Amino acid sequence: MVIGCVAPLTGPYAAVGQVMSASLVAATGHIHRDLGGTYGGYRPSVITADAPLTPADGQAAYARLAAKKVNAILWCGAQGLAETLPAIVRDLIPVISVGTDLQSRAAIDPQVPDLSTPAAAGFPVFQTSVPDGAAMDLLLRYAAADRGFQRAALVWSTNASPGTDAAFVAACRRHGLANVGTPGFDSTGGPPDLTATANALRSTGAEAVLVVASAPDAAALAIALDQLGAGYVDTPTAKVRFAPMLLGVPAATASVLFTRTAGAHAARGTAGASGLGAVVGLPGSPLRTWMRRFVPGYNGGLPQGGEDGHADALAALLAAAGAARSTAGADIVAALEAGPPVQFATPVPIGFGPGRHLSVVADDLCVQTVEYAPQPRYNLGADWSAIFPAGYRAPDLLVDFTLDANRRANPALVSRIVGGRYGISSQASYQGGDPAKISACSAVH
Repeated sequence: MVIGCVAPLTGPYAAVGQVMSASLVAATGHIHRDLGGTYGGYRPSVITADAPLTPADGQAAYARLAAKKVNAILWCGAQGLAETLPAIVRDLIPVISVGTDLQSRAAIDPQVPDLSTPAAAGFPVFQTSVPDGAAMDLLLRYAAADRGFQRAALVWSTNASPGTDAAFVAACRRHGLANVGTPGFDSTGGPPDLTATANALRSTGAEAVLVVASAPDAAALAIALDQLGAGYVDTPTAKVRFAPMLLGVPAATASVLFTRTAGAHAARGTAGASGLGAVVGLPGSPLRTWMRRFVPGYNGGLPQGGEDGHADALAALLAAAGAARSTAGADIVAALEAGPPVQFATPVPIGFGPGRHLSVVADDLCVQTVEYAPQPRYNLGADWSAIFPAGYRAPDLLVDFTLDANRRANPALVSRIVGGRYGISSQASYQGGDPAKISACSAVH
């Protein structure tokens, strides 16, 4: 089965393509070495097409792959998916969107059906990425309900995420937050200098700033804020002076790509939304084992965050072809809609349906928060000694805010997380019952 991948392999966002490449090397290494070379009865053959920057790049990459008669495509963090839809529908090539958010286009683009409803039945595009709208809603609810913030601002890529400002305004209204600004920027030339944007936010009194963009763009904002002396310290500080908590959609702040690019400017407590399966430090993650074995030179053999989507999407396509006993596009689409969830790269299974072309549902969503060891003021989870090396800067699961929802969706996994004290939590069991540590952790996270 020939699977094409559209990704930025060169240019200013090439690191996004590197995440895809490492994930698929690990996944196919597992299939070849451990599963006899096939999954679902099919041997995967992966070919890539570079889409470095613009929607036109994505359209050209798709055309190259279609000319090579690929059976399916992974669309991995590249621009141009919405613009390519007429060709995808015409050719009936199944596409799984990984790291690219098509669902949020449904509100502004009539050719994009709501992927969470039966309107998507038969549509050849599926999505493993958390929609930006769902991520924004979770993060603004966290800002208001957990942090007690009252004022929020948005910084966003106007070319990559059209309509985000309207969705942000609506989410602020739902959660009782004052919208104090929505400055946008153009990322068609790569990550911009956001110093002027950060400086302009100072007068707004924003306690939280939500960024909807890529990890390099989010890092540019973190650097600009910190250089202005406005890096996040903790929640009490954010309420009395301009030192806002930085929040981001999954592609922005929920991976090591963000912390590596921002370096020392990536503040503890910077938060990002993701699906639970994207958390790198989960106990018993198969993907982490595969990466150590097959891609040991990549990030020290650890996932950065986001690799799960590519590996799981590959497995979902192979399993669908196996169930259909066919690599024809219409058969794979029908099998993806009819098939049971696939558990492959992480302890969290993914699945679709005729009324669900999104693999992540509401109870799968979680908040990740940036930390780095050592942290003497409070205890980090068991993963900070069992998995992450000393001094590692990474987003990790913030357990408490979505604990009940995640338990509903994945009860066995959440029991392992809490029972083993993985992730970051101000619960007494994590902090050894020490009131000072509980308070210090609560202030930051």
